[in-house]
Amino acid sequence: TNQVDVRVDNNFSSSDAFFARYIYGKSTTIAHSLVPGFDTVTRFSGQNADVGWTHTFSSAMVNELRIGFDRDNNLVGPPGARAPGFEASFGINGLSAQSPAVEFYPRFNISGFTGVGDYGYAPLHIPSMTEQLSDHLTSIHGRHTITVGADLLSWQYLAGSGPNNLM
Repeated sequence: TNQVDVRVDNNFSSSDAFFARYIYGKSTTIAHSLVPGFDTVTRFSGQNADVGWTHTFSSAMVNELRIGFDRDNNLVGPPGARAPGFEASFGINGLSAQSPAVEFYPRFNISGFTGVGDYGYAPLHIPSMTEQLSDHLTSIHGRHTITVGADLLSWQYLAGSGPNNLM
């Protein structure tokens, strides 16, 4: 796992505070199979950024604005690619790769036993992105605290793909 975290905080004045944060991470996880040679590997990379500004109008009124961004990318599949024609080499009628980039051990299942073969739907590419904007104004009046604001969130699945739709 590789990760980088950076954060900057600054008080521009007694009324204005600012922060910015950036995180980048990259990792590889292996899910081992009961049968050697059929492991599943997940390769992850992601980045996240967040910026915030807090403005104090008075001791009874504060505004907080935040903008955030997150982008993740997962690739799930066997540890390595198989040679072209690998699936057809089993000699089973109708067994062939879905595309030249998708050559894996076929999955064999016997009722009552754990199946043997490569990950059933691979390679699986799962990219996503999230954007967020929030703004809240808090006001204190005597024993009452009133907060008004908005949170806008956009989540996008960025045209990921499975075996039939490789990028």
